Amino acid sequence: MDIIVINQVMEHVKEVFWILHEVARVLKAGGHFIVGVPNLAALHQRLLLLLGQQPSCIKNYSWHVRGYTKGDFIRMVNSGFSGWQLKHFGGSAFPPFSTPLADWLAKAFPTLAGSIFFDFQKRSAYQDAGYLKFAETRV
Repeated sequence: MDIIVINQVMEHVKEVFWILHEVARVLKAGGHFIVGVPNLAALHQRLLLLLGQQPSCIKNYSWHVRGYTKGDFIRMVNSGFSGWQLKHFGGSAFPPFSTPLADWLAKAFPTLAGSIFFDFQKRSAYQDAGYLKFAETRV
């Protein structure tokens, strides 16, 4: 595969290391892994927490089982395979603002945007089951 896109899915699954293993296994060296997730560190999520409310992207009665921030997501992607290079990072949506202000804010402050997007380029071959081994050590 030359490109794999996973958008607004990773927050719904528990088996993230299996998914990352499969992405690294089938993606060619030089290929791109593009992924988008809701941002747990978004400005509106922080304000909800400050007010004693559960952040909306990780409510206990929703379909979401994980919450992500930029740094945590990058650490997770690099946990079982060091052959990734982050080529691009960005954000979209900026609740409670509407476009075009929200678009400008998300571009200017992507780590505070409602959703965050990553473009990782695979720089080398994935030869062992690093993600699966990493997950086994965490059980």
